Amino acid sequence: MTGQVVTFGGRAFRVVEHTTIRQDAYVQQLLVQADLFPPRTRAGESADEFAARIVAEAVTSGAAVSLVAAMLEPLDRPGWRWNPEAQRETEAHLEDLSDPADKAEFYAGLTSVVAGFFLAGLLSNGTSPTSSSLQPQADQPEPTAAH
Repeated sequence: MTGQVVTFGGRAFRVVEHTTIRQDAYVQQLLVQADLFPPRTRAGESADEFAARIVAEAVTSGAAVSLVAAMLEPLDRPGWRWNPEAQRETEAHLEDLSDPADKAEFYAGLTSVVAGFFLAGLLSNGTSPTSSSLQPQADQPEPTAAH
């Protein structure tokens, strides 16, 4: 969905391709507050079941609109940059959607943004180093320079 142009309530948005560090921190905060991070799969849960559950939890936690808004760039704002004020403006626009087609597009976007984020994270879980694996271990000597 990244880079795609979507229209909600007659207003066009592009799904952001590259987020700022500030935006990443905001999204991470939303996920933690909604108890959606770290992602937890249930025993025997398929990827589709996991995605559906995470989306439902995003909706019931109240984080759904904020998560989608954080990933949208309004096309009617030249020079737009994400910031908390822009976030609130986009959230207000999304919260007022009532047209069934807009709502369907919103929930499709939510599924894409939230589930895609978590599924990508789960797939990389086994291959990404953790921050602790990058730190020297207490019982291991620091490497010394060869003379």
